[in-house]
Amino acid sequence: MNLFKYQLNILVSKAEKESDPGLYADLIMDSIPRDKLEAFLEMDDVIGYLIQTHPGVEKYKAWFEALIIEINDSMNDEYEEEIEIEETTEIEKNTDVTAAAVTEKERTIAKSNGAP
Repeated sequence: MNLFKYQLNILVSKAEKESDPGLYADLIMDSIPRDKLEAFLEMDDVIGYLIQTHPGVEKYKAWFEALIIEINDSMNDEYEEEIEIEETTEIEKNTDVTAAAVTEKERTIAKSNGAP
């Protein structure tokens, strides 16, 4: 049995126990590189593929749909946080440049007024 089928078997058992799909979404997010996870989720019929790989998924289709929604939500949240960090960094850089320009202008004015 390959690793994917083994892990899918574990997820089916968690669905059977009505475990919180959000917990397993976090586990998946921590275990699979983002680019690979994104590629997997971009498939036309992820649930259909999962059912084809493990027929037990069909019985718990709603649980797996919730799992995929949780993963997508988490990925979107991470993406938004990355954008926020990039925007904050850009603002800080712009603020530093503006502050440096103001300081230089103040020096120029001070020199023109006779300051050393």
